[in-house]
Parts: sequence; C-alpha cells; structure tokens
Amino acid sequence: MRMKKNTQVSFLILLVLLSFLTLLNAELDEFACQSQSSSSSNLGGAVNEIKVGVILDMGSWVGKVVHSCITMAISDFYAVNTPHYETRVVLHIRDSNGEPLLALSAALDIIENIKVQAMIIGPETLLEDKLLALLGDKAKIPIISFATSPYSTHYPYSVQIKPDEIIEFKGIADIVGSFGWRNVILVHEDTDCGREILPFLVNTFEETSMHISYTSSISYSATNDQILEELHKLKTIQTTVYIVHMSPPLSSRLFLNVKRLGMMGEGHAWIVTAITMNLLHTMDFFH
Repeated sequence: MRMKKNTQVSFLILLVLLSFLTLLNAELDEFACQSQSSSSSNLGGAVNEIKVGVILDMGSWVGKVVHSCITMAISDFYAVNTPHYETRVVLHIRDSNGEPLLALSAALDIIENIKVQAMIIGPETLLEDKLLALLGDKAKIPIISFATSPYSTHYPYSVQIKPDEIIEFKGIADIVGSFGWRNVILVHEDTDCGREILPFLVNTFEETSMHISYTSSISYSATNDQILEELHKLKTIQTTVYIVHMSPPLSSRLFLNVKRLGMMGEGHAWIVTAITMNLLHTMDFFH
C-alpha cells in the first residue's frame, strides 16, 4: 500500500515535470533555431543548453522524491525526444538543507554566476517560498514552486503547481460546516511558518461564521511530556474538533500521544492540512 501511494505521488510529479519540459523546450527551441540560422558559428547541430536551477531540501522525503522525479523526467523526455529539439535542459541542483537563508544564498549564486533561465523549488516553509518568489520577481526569472502558499498571486514570476492554502482552508471550513460544527480548536507548529498562516485560517473560518475557541502552539522540539501537557489542557475544553497544521515529524509525535490519551475515539474529530496529509502514509500512529 505504501509503495502504491509513493508511486502515485511520484507519477504525478513526473507528469508535471514532463509537461514543463515540453513547454520549455518548445518555447525556447524556436528561439534557438532563429539564433542558429543567424549564426554561422553554430555548426553540426550544436545543442543549446537551457540552464534551470533546482533548490530542494535533499534531507527531506519531499526533496528526495522531487529530485528523483526531476532526473527521471529529464532522462525519459530526451530519450524519446532528442532528435526533435535543438535545446537541452541542464539542471543545476542545490541543497537548501531546509534552511530559508541557505536556499536564498543558493538561488543568488545560480542566478548571478550560472545565469539560469528558470528555477524549480520545493520549499517546505512559507518563508523560503516567499523569499525565492520575491527574488524571482526581481531577477525576472520564472520560479516553479511545489509549495502551497497564500502569497502565490502576489508574485507574477512565481508559478505554483499546487493549489494555495486559502483554497485548502475554505475546503476544511466547508467540511466542518457540513457536520454542523461551529467551534474548532487549531493546533499548529510554533514556527514563523505556522504563525504566519494563522491569520489566513482565522479569516477563512470567520467568513463562514465559525469560531476558533482555542489556538494551541507546539514547538518542533517539544518533548513528549510537553505535548502531553498541552493535550491535557485541550481535554479541559468543551470543543472536540481539532484542525492540525504542522510538519509531519511533529504531527506524528502529536498523534501518538493523542492516541495514548484516548482522544481519537468517538466524540473527537481531527482534521489535518495538506502539509501533514501529503506524507500521512509514512507515519505509523495508526498501527
């Protein structure tokens, strides 16, 4: 089952990348042909390189999957289409190590020194996505992002592959409303990313006349005892509908303790956002 889900995710990313490669090659190949016809030095069908930067957290599951799919897409695309294109996409891959400032530094390096014509990024924080989107606008370089961000419409050079989080939050509000629940508890990771998304989620629920009765912030470095202490606090609140927005490693530890306290039984409802749901099959708290 896990292999099947991994394959589905990889196949989806692969389709997106293949589509991107087709469009990029088709657009730039026309330019290359025009340049080749006007230049006598380009003899013997020389291939024009299209430099594309790739910035990923290679230590994360998402980074590893995206990297694998990108290289597969490049290999498969040119194995079939090599005779048809005068251009070739060349990847310049950098590891952000999950640090927004390292990602920004890597982006500056490949823009200034390698002169990339586009970038593919897999940011796992809103800060990283926002910084790189802003940089892409300043440099006028397309940024293809796998992140879900409420800021995507603010930056014309940022192309977001996944739906933004505002759409996701509206969907969650509709689910909550369909059950007739009027009050919810928000449980989020105590990071800049987690705090930055709060106003969007709160506004979405206020628009549907729902009330967030309590907001729980849990640090990524919280111990099991600290998580249990926070959960005991939640048990004293009458509301038993919870929305969880946090990274997979922390949400995994959260739900292990939720199960330990018997808070997954009848009368409790837990709704997780995409940041957790996308990697739900890698967690073991249901076993």
